[in-house]
Parts: sequence; C-alpha cells; structure tokens
Amino acid sequence: MATFIIIIGLTACGGGNTANESHTAAPVSAAALDNDTTESNVDTDEDNDGYSDKEEIAIGTDPGDAYSTPSSGNKPSSSGLKVAFERYNSFRAGAGLTALNYNSSLENASKSHKNHLGYIYDRYNILEGHYENYESPHYTGYDPSIRGQRVGYTGSTGEVICYRQNGDVIKGIDELMSAIYHRNGILAYYVSDMGIGGFSDLYNFKAQVIDYGFTADEVVERMKNAAKVIIYPYAGEINVRRVFYEERPEEFRERKPDLRNLQPVLCGQDRDALLRTV
Repeated sequence: MATFIIIIGLTACGGGNTANESHTAAPVSAAALDNDTTESNVDTDEDNDGYSDKEEIAIGTDPGDAYSTPSSGNKPSSSGLKVAFERYNSFRAGAGLTALNYNSSLENASKSHKNHLGYIYDRYNILEGHYENYESPHYTGYDPSIRGQRVGYTGSTGEVICYRQNGDVIKGIDELMSAIYHRNGILAYYVSDMGIGGFSDLYNFKAQVIDYGFTADEVVERMKNAAKVIIYPYAGEINVRRVFYEERPEEFRERKPDLRNLQPVLCGQDRDALLRTV
C-alpha cells in the first residue's frame, strides 16, 4: 500500500498576499548543507522559447525543449491535470458549491513548490511543507502567498499538499477529501481559482501540490450565494471513503476545534438527522 501524509495551508496558515518576505529567514543555502559549489549567476535560454533556463528549472519544464513551457492560457497544461481539475470541481458541484476557475499562474506556483519539496527530500532527507526554508533550483518564495505573487497571481493564496509515492493524481485528490481539515479547504465557498502541480517527474520523492486563491471582491460575491450548510458526502455520491487519513495539522486531535469558525461538514448515513441539530 502506498504511504502518504497530507498537509494543508489554509488562508490562516498559508497567508494572504500581504506577506513580506523580509520578515522571514533567508533560505538555507545548498553550500551550508553539503558544501556544494553555488550555481552560476549566468542565465540562458537554451531552447529559445522565451523562458530562461532557470525559470524552466524552477517550474519543472525542460529547458532544452522548446515545446516544454510553463502553463499559460488558464487551462491545465496536460490531460492528466485536466482530469484532476474536473475531479476537484465534481466534489464542489456535488456539495452545491460554485466551480473553480483554472489559473495557470497557480499551476506554475504549485509545480515549482512540488519540485522544491522533491529536491530537498531526495538530496537532504528533509521533509518540508508549505514553507521553503532551504535553497534549491526551484525556490520561488517562503510561503504560498509569496510564491503566488512571484508567478503573477494577484489574489490571496492557500495550499494543500499530498505526499504519495506512486504519484496517482486522482487518488491524491480523493485522499485529500478523506482528511477532514483538508476537505474544509477543498469545499471552501470563498475560493475562486486553483492550479494543480501534479507529482514531480524529476525526483523520487512525490508531492502533489494544489494552490488555490481568491480576491476580496470575489469573497463578497460568493458569500451572497453560499449555502448555509455544506453537506458531505453529497446526495447520490458513491464509493465514499470511510476513513480519516493522517494529516497535518491534526485539527481534531491536537486541540478542541472552535466550531464557530469551522464550516459544517457532515459525514455518514445520518447526515440529515445531524443537519437538524446544527
């Protein structure tokens, strides 16, 4: 059986775009970890596709292939990511929520972070989460908000991550739905945009990063049409997982949750009876 850990960065953890990177520690350099020589500051565009080699390495595309470029056009960059995006939105539709728009900038931010996580773990056996504390060729910013800004996203940014060794994108999303704190993020009514990084092909360690975002104006508009209670599993859903997977933070194990600030997510066959008690 594949092993995995799920972690999340909601707006309270991942931060909004008001973050200032000067308030965080500089990333630990590769030289400090293994005495490697630092990379050259010279940046070229080997395949003449308009993206510098360092830009492509950071995102995870091939700097030597003119047909391998960062995502653009606000659509998934592969058929596999398209299927994953549709799967993600199917959960929201079933729960009565609005579908999310695909955002290429958020996909590029997700890709750079998944490759950063793979690089750091493969090379140093260090498991990072939402915060990039170490230097790598894929380093783009300390937290999800800064990384979103760096790739051109103008709204606030959050993030969910699933570590899964076989790199199955769809199963990764399904497992995120089986972790209660992450499910709250996936079913957040105020989110409007998302980008999926998929799993890295560059490293043995596999992390799927999904970034999502919103603006203040969009939140106000979506609140007008938001359901009073979000019910999951939704009516007619089949093959619902009957387990809660390990996640960080462990919202319901580490502390008593503040139910005033959590969206109701009702599970099980008695959800109609539970609804009457909310």
